[in-house]
Amino acid sequence: MASGKVKVNESVRAARLNLAAIIMYAVLCIVMVSVSIFALKIPSFAACSIIILETVLVALLKKTPLFVHILIIAVEIASGVYVKKTAFIILMAAVYVACLVISMIWTREGEKN
Repeated sequence: MASGKVKVNESVRAARLNLAAIIMYAVLCIVMVSVSIFALKIPSFAACSIIILETVLVALLKKTPLFVHILIIAVEIASGVYVKKTAFIILMAAVYVACLVISMIWTREGEKN
């Protein structure tokens, strides 16, 4: 009986952690889009599209080593400097890192179960 209760408590804790992570990611995306639109004067379509592309890129490259993600972030920032949108691309790199951390949390929680 006791081991069943522990299993349920860990399952509930994992579900809450996943929910908290996705809510924090959603809030981060909303803040980043707002800053991009209002402070950096980036069109809303471009800001939202880049956030979606960042999320899809992390999802597609979930199983790759960490250095590949670091390389992607470096290339992304370099391209932002090249097109003179450094602040915007740094914000989007932060979204990429946040999505990567959430992906790692989910992967770790999935391996425990």
